[in-house]
Amino acid sequence: MKLSTQPYKGTRDFFPEDLAIQKLMFNAMKKICERYGYVEYDGPLIEKTDLFRAKSGEEIVNEQTYTFTDRGNRDVTLRPEMTPTVARMIARNRQELAFPVRWYSIPNCFRYENPQRGRLREFWQLNVDFFGKDLFQYDVENIQTAAAILLELGAKKSDFNILVNSRTLMNAFYKKLELTQEQSHSLSKLIDRKNKMSSDKFETAIEEIVKDKKTAVMTFLNAKNMAEIKDNFGEMEGLNRLEQTINKLKENGFSNTLFTPEIMRGFDYYTGVVFELFDTDPKNPRAIAGGGRYDDLVGLFDVERVGGIGYGMGDVVLRDFLDIRGLLPKYTSTTQVYLCALSENELNTLDTIAEEFRKSGISVATIYEIQKVPKHIKRAEKSGIENFVCIGEDEVKNKKYTLKNLTERKEKTGFIKDIVKILQS
Repeated sequence: MKLSTQPYKGTRDFFPEDLAIQKLMFNAMKKICERYGYVEYDGPLIEKTDLFRAKSGEEIVNEQTYTFTDRGNRDVTLRPEMTPTVARMIARNRQELAFPVRWYSIPNCFRYENPQRGRLREFWQLNVDFFGKDLFQYDVENIQTAAAILLELGAKKSDFNILVNSRTLMNAFYKKLELTQEQSHSLSKLIDRKNKMSSDKFETAIEEIVKDKKTAVMTFLNAKNMAEIKDNFGEMEGLNRLEQTINKLKENGFSNTLFTPEIMRGFDYYTGVVFELFDTDPKNPRAIAGGGRYDDLVGLFDVERVGGIGYGMGDVVLRDFLDIRGLLPKYTSTTQVYLCALSENELNTLDTIAEEFRKSGISVATIYEIQKVPKHIKRAEKSGIENFVCIGEDEVKNKKYTLKNLTERKEKTGFIKDIVKILQS
């Protein structure tokens, strides 16, 4: 049987150029999270399936997970997301933790779904979670970290909108319409799929669920601001809290924050504010990050209730967001110097010279093949190595070397200590 060189469907090979981009994104995520006082944690890649059934929903488990029976006849799942795991960890260690808790992680996750732009079966996803007192200021702070990461990576505020809604408000609206629990659940799922349907099909589906209350639902969903909601439906639970959150984000400089009634988020565990950071480029109309408040999640482990809010930001959609805007840097190898010899006579000196550089903290790739200089330069450029040193008879005799910067096309000559200073400057 001939083996394929392609990776499993929906997964990726990370060549050095790809891994450099992923590292750039992860470094920005870590930098911003830690600037906001979040600390890094991790959890197991595999969990008991019941955890995801209870926390993510039966639909996620049945349709979108890698679930199987292990050799001990246990029902287990490769994690499709991190929130259930972090809630379990908080519940497990709650007596020892000093609340509020600010945690972040960048876990490897798996979902069995049809691979498409922005969605793969294997991905990494930043998770930023806050556990503690239920105050709108913490909601604002959590949302701001997501925006700050995009700005750290070179985006402008005009490149994305912060779309905000409230599950509390939606539940109050359903109650005002006197919808049953089944109707409310079906309507929430439908609203979450709104952008994937034509307007006619969407309205028809609404009518099938709520009958003669379709007009009220459409009026709510078409509201441009909370004032319209108040005018049409009066005061409702969750409205003031949502207004505080949006106003504070705008006060903090994020005028791109928008009240968006159709933002629901797919998971059943959200209880309060829900949000998405949405790409404003028409070529990439999708969420770059999304999450919300989940005040009952920890309590489902039969322990005291601990409020929380968090979001996920996937590496696949983030890379697309940066790529569209030309924010992905040109690949440069982590190797600082390409070191080679002009002839066999100088080969024996390469090790000694390379070690002198390395002792000074300079990374060196030593090439022992004898080739013409243009071929060496071509190989260095193809490898993404910016600096080039080739050793000849004069270099060995004088211990002075010429450093060629292949990007700037500049040369400087000096002793190793001089070249080290140049490379470290």
